[in-house]
Amino acid sequence: EILSGLVGSEMCIRDRSQLPFLLSSLIPQTIRHHYPWGIKDNANPPSGDVLLKHKKGYKSGRTILNYKNTILSKLLKATAMVLNQIIATVWPQAMGLAAMPNTFTKLKQFMSSLPAHDPADPTTHYQHIGFFNALPQHQILHDYDLLISTYLTMVDKPIDEVSFTVDISSSQSQLHKVHSGTINYHHKATHNLLYSKTIHLQHIRQIIQTSFDTGIVKVMDMCLQQIQGSTIGNQLSPTLCSIPVITRELQWQRSYQLWHTNHSNQFFLERYVDNRFGIIPATIISSPAMIEFTDEWFYHRPVQLETVPDTHFLGAVVNINQRTISPMPVTDLWKIRPFQSAGSQSALLNSFRSRAHIIIQCTFPKSSISFHLTLLQQAYYKAGFKSSQLQPIVNKLLALSLIHI
Repeated sequence: EILSGLVGSEMCIRDRSQLPFLLSSLIPQTIRHHYPWGIKDNANPPSGDVLLKHKKGYKSGRTILNYKNTILSKLLKATAMVLNQIIATVWPQAMGLAAMPNTFTKLKQFMSSLPAHDPADPTTHYQHIGFFNALPQHQILHDYDLLISTYLTMVDKPIDEVSFTVDISSSQSQLHKVHSGTINYHHKATHNLLYSKTIHLQHIRQIIQTSFDTGIVKVMDMCLQQIQGSTIGNQLSPTLCSIPVITRELQWQRSYQLWHTNHSNQFFLERYVDNRFGIIPATIISSPAMIEFTDEWFYHRPVQLETVPDTHFLGAVVNINQRTISPMPVTDLWKIRPFQSAGSQSALLNSFRSRAHIIIQCTFPKSSISFHLTLLQQAYYKAGFKSSQLQPIVNKLLALSLIHI
């Protein structure tokens, strides 16, 4: 029961010491020949820990897998970057593609356009929705083929002539990009020669299948193989699982194209990986389009929508009636690394810096930012930090955001 989060898994081998050899044997020779830089045969196999869920009474939970520095992690990361580029090119209007700051900008703009909530006026009433998934591998591959077919039509090239150059460094600079075509760098371009790798489109489907085949992980005293969907933690999984989801969402938009065009400015719909969030006017929630969109089997079996009791979205609480967005506060001291901990002051303050940035980024209206920053500072004071350490960070972030409070 504890391992229920590893959807569709089965026992694969009993001797865990043999797992690295098994994973290595499952990599096709074509992939080895073209992508030796992306394979690390002596790497530790993926492993998993169970994150027990409060809503399940801590009796079951999701298995969180660690794919960092595993046998195919580098190749899967590069492939994910290429697929994200293709998805953005073919389906630029799809949900779930925007960066988190842009998503909050859109959400705040929508909230600011809403009329004030009036209990006696149904036209000011809004509802919300949410999501879970377990996507069959055959559906992922089917919709991947559709994506690639559309892309090849757009670029007007055969599949064996399409390649991408990917910078797989951890740098967030302008070098961290995906370029169409193979780029030949000068012999003195050290960074590019070390981190820029070529992915051929004709091999991506085989890489995806290899990712499925090697979806075997160590969890407690067992080795488990994923037989439905793509393993949680795999660098390629979020992108792969988004493909059938986007395909279905765009199919819905096309089915109700005229209705969607006429009403799209009245509602907010967004998805971040497998969390779908919507703010829908009560006046159109019973329309055929919304009845279909909110149906529990909208994404087709076995993908099932789950209505959640809260309005949490990306670490924030959206209060639809009050027209506010509030960051989830730090209520437990164990969530803060104490000031007395080992490490540099800068490292100890990183979590405060990140949380303060999120508050500035997501809070609506802006007049509430000061209140939430004060709550955050008070929590850090209790953990041993001083105002002289925290206030300069707040001042700098506010200055960078051009916000005056």
